[in-house]
Amino acid sequence: MVVNLAGAKAIAERTLGAAAMADDMIYLEYGRTGIGAGIISGGKLMHGATHAAGELGHTHMIEEGPACKCGSFCCLQAIAGAAAIQTRIRKAIADGGGSELLALAGGDPPNVSGWMILSAAKVGDKACAAIVEQASKSFGVRPSQSGESLQSFGSRSGSAPFSLQGKVC
Repeated sequence: MVVNLAGAKAIAERTLGAAAMADDMIYLEYGRTGIGAGIISGGKLMHGATHAAGELGHTHMIEEGPACKCGSFCCLQAIAGAAAIQTRIRKAIADGGGSELLALAGGDPPNVSGWMILSAAKVGDKACAAIVEQASKSFGVRPSQSGESLQSFGSRSGSAPFSLQGKVC
């Protein structure tokens, strides 16, 4: 059976990682490929009736918003995904918005990465901090408390182990 990246990583995490052999767990993936989850219940990866279980990135978050690669609008991925935050800061720079980020990118906006945005936000770049704050609100968390909020989600979901993997490229 073919599974998506988050599903495959959930299986690996359950087999070899921190959630080794847990019957129930949720693995969250945030990165270049999107936002997704691998959900293990009763020791088995959940696929859902339409094979869309865990496709968190395609959850509609707001009434009106940007287009998503899936063909819909207002998806979490189109609002808060790595590509979305990169697009938002590149537009702010193109529109003349000041940001220390350009120096990190060697003066070339296409070189801007998600890690650069997070790093610049952390050291006080106002444009980057605003974009990170906006993206974080889409997840229902504040950047300074994301770990605490995600642990709370894991507890509320009834899932024993809860694993978050993120690489914002």
